Amino acid sequence: MEIPVRRITYGDVENLLPPEEGTVYIVSTLVTLALREKGVMRADLLSPDTNADSVIRDKDGRVLGVKYLHTVW
Repeated sequence: MEIPVRRITYGDVENLLPPEEGTVYIVSTLVTLALREKGVMRADLLSPDTNADSVIRDKDGRVLGVKYLHTVW
């Protein structure tokens, strides 16, 4: 049995602020992956770490926040 495999490609990132000394921007992991695919490396872009051991949830399972931020660089 064969399983189809698709390659994910991303569109252009729009409205991204330019780097600013002493500033980091919190963006989705999809934004950092889209930029990396185009060869853009920005150490000032961080994403919420949504792994199970990082996510903080309320008693009903809703996400309240995360313990860590990550970068894809």
